[in-house]
Amino acid sequence: MPSLVLDQNLSFVQAYVDPDNFRDSSKVPDSVKSLSNQIVGGETDDYAKIFLLHKWVAENIYYDYDAYRSGKSTFYDSADILVNKRSVCEGYANLLRDLILAQGIPCMKATTYSLGVSTNGGSFSVRADEINAARSNHAHVEAWVDGRWVIMDATWDSNNKYEDGNYNTDLPNGFYYFDITPEALAFDHKYITRANGQLKMQNGTVTGADTPTVPTEPSGRVFSDVPAEAYYASPVEWAVEQGITSGTSATTFSPDSTCTTAQILTFLWRAKGSPEPASAASTFTDIQESDYFYKAALWAKENGLVTGTTFNGDTPCTRYATVTYLWKLAGQPEPEGDNPFTDVPSEVQPVVWAMEQDITAGTSATTFSPSATCTRGQIVTFLYRAYADKY
Repeated sequence: MPSLVLDQNLSFVQAYVDPDNFRDSSKVPDSVKSLSNQIVGGETDDYAKIFLLHKWVAENIYYDYDAYRSGKSTFYDSADILVNKRSVCEGYANLLRDLILAQGIPCMKATTYSLGVSTNGGSFSVRADEINAARSNHAHVEAWVDGRWVIMDATWDSNNKYEDGNYNTDLPNGFYYFDITPEALAFDHKYITRANGQLKMQNGTVTGADTPTVPTEPSGRVFSDVPAEAYYASPVEWAVEQGITSGTSATTFSPDSTCTTAQILTFLWRAKGSPEPASAASTFTDIQESDYFYKAALWAKENGLVTGTTFNGDTPCTRYATVTYLWKLAGQPEPEGDNPFTDVPSEVQPVVWAMEQDITAGTSATTFSPSATCTRGQIVTFLYRAYADKY
């Protein structure tokens, strides 16, 4: 059955919004910038960053039911919300937007018409007599990551309530509204405006969308910490263009930062087209569905890259682990030559194969340093040499 709510949501989501118009972090309070860096910690993947920030807001800010029911004022400025720990949906959106902007990630607000006030994935279907409502009563944010706008609603993923002057939490948090699809969002949210109010519905048509410019030549993203002469310069440009990874901010890539197991397997999963795992259920005891690498972990196990019941996503990725992943994905081919490295057992095939494929070489004529950890610059270089000619 056709859904007017879904049709309207898709019209808004499909309208082009230029991320460069939503990068300005100059108005983000210093206290919010500091908190953003604390929450993100050493994470380098933008998708992981926005999840951590969404999760923090959902778990630490309390919905101000006293203000909502009485019409009294609450806190809307992100710095004030941090001090008082409460607001309504507009405040949740303002704080999450500022936390994301502080990381150099483009972020914008959208307003919707929603039925009721929900927490932890609770869903209310929009009634037929309210489908055409042109007013808004809710707000959420969208962040630009890996070449797309990721929709997230921290308010509806929060179980925290400020009620009768008390701070309470009902149930464990869930994250149904992080990276929610417009189809799923249409069950209980109908877009009214998007892009900080710039996109609006008029006479059944979304107006105010940006017109994308088509460059005369391909233009890669410029990172201040990726010199043009660096060995990883072309691999970084390729990996970002292919949506395999992104910068750690609007202007930095952090090529010398250590890559974790979760990151490298996510990069590999994306390099393979982000395939859906055969099973949606995890057998790992240390991951959950809300983890940014959840599908990559399931896919990695299905493809024999990892085994066991623990994923250990925070473990630094080593040179040996990286070439082994690539070797297994290539079908475990038999190398042609002999092993020249004294620090690698002669029967270890992935290392010799990777050397023969010019994916990587030794750290000296006789050593490979299999236990040495890999940096972001090294990882994208390995992937570039393994896959670039297949794109």
